[in-house]
Amino acid sequence: AAAVAQGKADAATEALERSLGLARAFGSSLTEAEALSVRATLKRSAGDERGAREDAEAAMAIYARLGATAARAAVLAWLEA
Repeated sequence: AAAVAQGKADAATEALERSLGLARAFGSSLTEAEALSVRATLKRSAGDERGAREDAEAAMAIYARLGATAARAAVLAWLEA
């Protein structure tokens, strides 16, 4: 997330892909959802609204499955902004 905030898109993309891979490999759904949410932000900032929506919707589905209603609502609010 810090790399995204600092405008270092390439480093952020690499870190997010590693995070997603590890989260999926170890079955960490919360980490996967968080990484998808951050990647959605990165994609939107790069002008990829479709990719951002796909990642945000995937994150929301995971949050819903986990019962993380506040996190899901935050992603939904971001998506609708």
